[in-house]
Parts: sequence; C-alpha cells; structure tokens
Amino acid sequence: MVLWETIAIVVAAIWALTNILDKYALTKLVRSASLNELSLFIQVILAFIVLGIHGIAQIPSTILLIALLAGALEAVSIFLYYDAAKLDEISSVLPVWYLDTAFIAIIAGAVLGEVFTPSTYLGIGLMVIGVFLLGIKIKHRLRLSKAMSIMILASLTAAISVVMLKYVLGFTDYLSAFIYVTLGYGIVLLPLLVKNRARVVNMLTTNRKGTVVLVTKEGMTAFGNLLYVLAAVSGPIALVNALSSLQPLFLLIFAVIVSAMYPALLKEEIKGTHIAIKLCAIALILIATYIIAA
Repeated sequence: MVLWETIAIVVAAIWALTNILDKYALTKLVRSASLNELSLFIQVILAFIVLGIHGIAQIPSTILLIALLAGALEAVSIFLYYDAAKLDEISSVLPVWYLDTAFIAIIAGAVLGEVFTPSTYLGIGLMVIGVFLLGIKIKHRLRLSKAMSIMILASLTAAISVVMLKYVLGFTDYLSAFIYVTLGYGIVLLPLLVKNRARVVNMLTTNRKGTVVLVTKEGMTAFGNLLYVLAAVSGPIALVNALSSLQPLFLLIFAVIVSAMYPALLKEEIKGTHIAIKLCAIALILIATYIIAA
C-alpha cells in the first residue's frame, strides 16, 4: 500500500471520530443551528492560522474563484449533513454521503479525464453498495432513512466540490489549496453569522462545554482535511475518495463501542436485522477497499 492510500484511510478514521462528536454535540450540548455557523467559523480561523505559518501561493483569478466556490459548496454539504444528522442515527446518515464516490468517478472522468480499469470501477461500485446498505432501515418493511434525500443532495454537492479541489491542485500546493477552499466557507458563513450573531455569541458565552467540544471536533476535522488534500495531491481523486469512504466502517465500530459503554452519550440501534445488514455492508466495503488499493 502506497503512502497516499494509508493517509486516506487515516483520514477516514479521524473523520469518523468527528462524526461521533457531531452527534453528541447536536443531541446533548448545542441543540440549535448555531453549531453550523460555529463549526465553519472555527475552520476558517484554523485556515488563517495555517496561512500565518505557511503563507499562500498566488494563483490566477479564475482558479481562485473555483477554489472559493469549492469551499462554498463544501460548506453547503456540511449544513445539509447537520440537518440530516438531527433526523436519524449517525451511523445510518453518514454512509449516504459516500455516494459521492460514484458522483466523483463520473464527474472526474468527464471533467478531469481520469480513467480506471474495470476492476477499479467494480471496487467503487461495491463501495457504493456497501455504504448504501448502511443507510437502510428496517421496521415493518424495507425502507430508506428519512434523511436520505437530504444526504443524496449533500453527497452530490460534496462531489462537485472535491473535483473542483482536484482541479485547483493542478495550479498550487496543497496547503495553499486548503486555505483557499476553507476561506470559501466564508461565502456561505458570513451572511449566517451576521444574521444569527446574537445566538452564536450567546452559545459561546453560556455553553463552554459545547464550545470546547466544537473546537476539538473542528481541530480534528481540519487536520483530516489537510491530510485529505495531501492524499489528493499524490493519488487519483476518485480512489482517494473511495478509500476515505471507509469512514462509515470506522464510524460503526466507534458508535457501537460508545453506545455500549456510554449509552447516555450516544444511542445506536445495535442488534437484530439492523446490525446484520450493517455487517454485510462492512464486508462489501472491505472487499471494495482491497480491490481499489490492489
């Protein structure tokens, strides 16, 4: 396994931990949309810190616009994810986001000219099926999660953002690309901060525990994002994204452990047919990962 593949898998584990913190914050600490604004605001602050340490490379104005737009689209996908996470189990909601693996393969092939072997496409297809199964719920009949439509839109938005990022990386180094894309959050964030400034300030001053959790989560997210961009520099974007799709596998493992040991912090359905479907999905994801990385 080459370095960029290892990095992409590490990114999946880091992001899975942040998903656990997301659900905890949404259901136990924050319980308001201020989480959305604060999460992205912390990301922008971290981008400025990286800017101060690393500096930033100059890029053509057209590429700058694409980078900022990529960041804005990523912010939209994050907002959609938060909305869906309030409606369902985090281990069922998140996997649907990874339908972007299929979207990215299609878009990257059409726009960037990335072409893979039939076995690679088979692996990507199995990955998509696996994460889709993780999003299935069973009661009286087989049905999809209530948050499915929101997450499909989130995954498409995220896919467009990732392909735009890959294009930007052809014109600058990965840290500069990270800074530009993260600053693009501001296109979506600033109007919301102005509109909801009283609510955000109130949370910062009265909910210290929630603020600490958010800062920790966003620090981990930013570190994962940096590693993701580093992997994207070295490997094909569709394959990097496919390996980072191991995030639902790590999330399920973490969710089961936390739910069993600390049920007051996180509640997941971890028995019966529900867990059997998730185990089948995990097997598909592992097989797909082997095919893609081979």
